[in-house]
Parts: sequence; structure tokens; C-alpha cells
Amino acid sequence: MLALVTSVSTWILFSRSTTVATPTPTLPTQALAAQQTLTATQVLTEIATSIPFKPYTPPADRALAKPSPQTGGVLRQAVDQDADTLNPLLTTNRTSQLVAEQLFPSLLGIDAQTGLITTTELAERWTVTDSGPEAGRVYTFHLRNTIFWSDGQPVTAQDVKFTYDALADPAAQSPFRANMAQIEKLATPDEQTVIVTFRTANCAAPHLLRQPLLPSHHYAADFSDIQSNPLNQVPTVSAGPFLFDKWTPGAEISLKRNPDYWHGAPLLEGWRFDVIADPQAQLQGLFGGRLDLIQVKPALVKKLAFEPTFGVYRAPSRGYSFIALNLADPAQPQPGQDASGALIPQAPHPILGDGRVRQALSHALDYTRLISDVYQSNGERVTSYLPPSISWAQTDALNPPTFDPTAAQQLLEQAGWVDTNQDGVREKAGLSLTLTLLTNSDSPLRVRIGELVQEQLKTLGFDIQFRAVDFAQLSDTLLNQTYDMVIIGWDNVGPDPATSNFWQSRADRPGTGTNFVSFQDAEVDKWLDEADQLPGCSVIDRAQRYRQVQQRLAEMTPYIFIGSQPTTWAFTSALRGQLPGPWRVNNQVQAWWMVK
Repeated sequence: MLALVTSVSTWILFSRSTTVATPTPTLPTQALAAQQTLTATQVLTEIATSIPFKPYTPPADRALAKPSPQTGGVLRQAVDQDADTLNPLLTTNRTSQLVAEQLFPSLLGIDAQTGLITTTELAERWTVTDSGPEAGRVYTFHLRNTIFWSDGQPVTAQDVKFTYDALADPAAQSPFRANMAQIEKLATPDEQTVIVTFRTANCAAPHLLRQPLLPSHHYAADFSDIQSNPLNQVPTVSAGPFLFDKWTPGAEISLKRNPDYWHGAPLLEGWRFDVIADPQAQLQGLFGGRLDLIQVKPALVKKLAFEPTFGVYRAPSRGYSFIALNLADPAQPQPGQDASGALIPQAPHPILGDGRVRQALSHALDYTRLISDVYQSNGERVTSYLPPSISWAQTDALNPPTFDPTAAQQLLEQAGWVDTNQDGVREKAGLSLTLTLLTNSDSPLRVRIGELVQEQLKTLGFDIQFRAVDFAQLSDTLLNQTYDMVIIGWDNVGPDPATSNFWQSRADRPGTGTNFVSFQDAEVDKWLDEADQLPGCSVIDRAQRYRQVQQRLAEMTPYIFIGSQPTTWAFTSALRGQLPGPWRVNNQVQAWWMVK
């Protein structure tokens, strides 16, 4: 994968391939913080009335017996790779991160359903400077004094400062160091206060402060042992719901209950991560009672239909596949803005520069067939640049394009594209309706999309030259803006739309920018900046701007959105108390328990 650095973080990944809800009608009782001009009650009301919730699906047998929560039992979760370190500052390894979630506290939490920042971790409240040159940039966090490391020492502001200073220090060699460039300074006037000054006002900036914290009193103050500290492999000091027990490399990582966890001691006795690379073996382990929780690969999801006693949670996707349409002339790529920030007029693409042609393309595709053929039983259509998991900012006012060959034909004729010589390809002013369509050859899913798109567009007089190429070649062509159309995708899109910097004209930078379709719209620039920097960061007011952006994009058609694959999790029928969400499946684990 090629990480594309956004204005806030590197959450968004330009992906090689896409393989890719609550049980009650309201959010957890902990208040969502950071909507600074609103009370916690107002924030909860905003969310509860604006987000469509998708409940977790329980196993069929749960209606037959409802025993009371019980203490005991070890949950066994399958992971497809071993951890590489248990120091969360040093790794992007998914297993390492799952273990770190259970061991280490963080300054801020995240709501599992919405992806919004919460006060469910060390910070119990905060304020934001609302006037002067520091407006929206300076956050003052007030910390709880009830959270302790397992060696008895309190978790304090010093742990926060040490962790973020280490992340920023080149000697630590953290993969998250680039994120720290957004933080101008971090001060700790006392043990219960942290003041963070960001370089710019941005409503997504607090997401940078969800990094798991290290016990600073067990590391050298100059970070000289960050890479070599024994705690990296045997983290005997932690403060999460579980404590480290043992790590058998290549086999399992075992955790045990933290009796002093500040949210309350977990009901489960322990949590074990079993390293099982084979997805089929994971599924058989679940069916055979040797595992309690697995992430089911898309190709195996249909097998769950024959095992109705297992709980299934389909988390909305954090990514999607789409066809990028180059709005500018690929023969002369140029940036969207000059040094002063003024828009640079773009020479239009000789074919795709006409919005009627782009709309015709969107009506020429049979989406039902695309989704059923490509994603089979584990796909859903996507109609917005915000993935389904960012539900609070989605709009339901869009009229996504439908398969309408007649409308597509009319649009092409209005644009002057007619097959005058009856050779099956439309022409206009001596130019044939020929376009190159590219995708990466190592993604069978996208190759199949390309084959179907080529086939369907041919019936309307398009000559689509489809080629599957090496990913490196594809990414260079896409980022350099020297293409007509590309099938690609965004993976792991961040929980806040402010990190999806796809449409600002300043992100149109040949070679590096994420606005590689050369989309230009002064109002979209304004709406996005307002939503990103809105004083108080009100959810309703921000969502209004993002919905305006989505509506404008639907009219302009710079992308043709295809589909995504929900992430499917399966739970043993003995497991109870889960509150999974798209942003955190292992959510509120202290309440999980096993029927004996």
C-alpha cells in the first residue's frame, strides 16, 4: 500500500486491493466530548437523532435463554499474523495494535459506532481556545486521577508528554512520526493537565491524541531505550482492561484480567490471541469450539449461513472502490492553485472534461450486475466519497446514478458524440470516443470490474482500452495525472471527513496530491474548510457542509463510485455482552462474558 499523507494524519491509504450499529438506540452513557459550544447532552442528542444505527445480530439461540453475566472464561481471538512488538509507538502491525488496545490507556477514546472522539479514556474533559490567533488550535485537557499503572503508579500528564515527545523524536523511529508535525507544542503545567497546541485549527486534530500511552517511569527520559526496552516484548506494566501474561512467538499472546481496571474489572478471566494464518482454519476453529472470535474473509462469509448459532456482525466498510475520471488534460497536468492560493484554470480533458460525458458514463453501468458479479454475496454499492462507516456525515438526499442506457445515449448525443460511420464507436469533430481504463493487476476484484466496465460501455459506443498494470506503474500514472480513467480504491479512511482531502483545489498537485482528478470548485473549497475548522466543531453544522459537498460531487461526477465489502466478524454463541461498532469491534470489553 502507498500511504497518502493527509492534512491531519496518514489514516487514508491508497489501496492495492479491496478485500474488504449498536444493540441499543442510543450511544453509551459516557459523554462525547469536543463539540465545545455544546453540552454533552446536546452532543448526544445530535448523534442519536442523526445516525442510522445497525444493530449487532445475535445468534438464534440467544432468545432461548438469558442467563445473568458470569465471571470467568478466556476469550480466544484468531489473528492472521504474529505481533512484531508490543510497544504501540513502534508498529503498524495489526496484531500488535489489537494487543495494545487491551493493555494501554490513551488520552482520548473513540466511539465505536460513530468514530467521534469520546471522554472514555484519561481525559475527562477539555476546553478549546475560542478567540485570538490561537482560536481552535489550543486544547486544554483535564485528566482523571483514578487511572493507575499495574505497578501502582498513577497515569499522569507526564506519560502523555513522554509518549508524544517520543513519537516526534527522530531517534525513536516511530512510523507515526509524520502525524506529530501537526502538533506545534505540548505542555504539562501539572500532573493532571495537558495543553496541546496544533499548528492549524482542524476539527479532526484530536484524533491524533488516541495513541496508546507508555509508562514513562519505565523508559529513559531521552528515549534512548525506546527500541530496546524489555517492556517492548514483555509489557509487565500496563493499565488497560487486561494485563500481559505471556507471548509464545508464532503461536499465541495471552492476557489476563486487570482486577484494578478503572472502568471495572473485566468479567472475562483472560484474552488470548491465537496466530492462525489460514482463514479456513480460523473458520473451522470457530465451528469446532476452539475459537470465540474471528474476522471472516469475504470469500468465506456465505459459510456462516449454515451455522445459525454464531453471532455475526457486519461492520460498515472503511473503504471502497471507484473509477477516477481525469477532468483535466493528461497531456499538461498542472496544480490546482498557484503560490498565492488562487485557482489555476485547468485545460479540460478532451473527452471527460464535459460533464455530460461523465454523467453518461455513470448511467451506462449496470451497478446491480457489477456488485453481484464482483462482490458476490459480500458487497454493497457505495454512492459517496465518505465510506458507510462515517454515518453521521452521510447524506440521504443523493440520487445516485442508475443503470439507464437511454439517458446515457441522450447525454452523449447532446454532447455531440455520434457514431456517424456505424463502426460501433462514437465520434466528434474527428475524435473517436476512445478512453484508456487502468487498474492494478494484482487485484482480481478490480480487474473483474474493468472487464465488466469495458463490456458495458462498448454497447453505448465507447472504445475502452482496458489494461491491468503493475501497482507501482498505476500509482505513478494516477498521481502524475497522466491517465483517462483508473479503477482504484481508498482503504482505512479515517473516522473524520477532514482527513479525506480529496477535493480541495490545493490538494491538486501533480505527483503527490490526493485530488488527482483535478476537481475544482470554489464553493467546495469553502465548505470543506468551514467544516474542517468550524468553531466548536458542532456535529450538525459540520455534517451540513459535508452533505453539500456530497451533493455537488454527485452533480459533477469526478468519481464513479462502485462498491465496498463490509467487514464481517463472527462470535461464538457462548459470548455475551458485546457492543461492536465499525470503529472498534473489541469495544467495552470489560462487559463481555461467557456462558458456562
